Amino acid sequence: MRRAAGIVLSAAVVLAPASAGAGTNRPAVGLTATPAHVALAGSARGAVRVVNPGLDPLFVDVGRAGFSLDRRGRPRVVPRGARRAATSWLTVRPTRFFLRAGASRVLTV
Repeated sequence: MRRAAGIVLSAAVVLAPASAGAGTNRPAVGLTATPAHVALAGSARGAVRVVNPGLDPLFVDVGRAGFSLDRRGRPRVVPRGARRAATSWLTVRPTRFFLRAGASRVLTV
């Protein structure tokens, strides 16, 4: 089973008037991160772009978590404190931020 470290993104929806963005095909809530995979060697840095394609603004809280692949190659989150977790040396900045509807932000890993 392969183990790696990943970034966990969570968002809280901020209420906005119903008229904001009315008539568009965008979802009310959304959050994407690209690229989906970042490979780093040693003390290298990488960037992940987080985008809010939704109609509502979001508060985003970034955290670190380990993950592994199951027998079918699907990723699953590994509980904190698991052996061989790379999360102890992985840092992400910023860790909390506000993201307006349709906006994006770059995170440094």
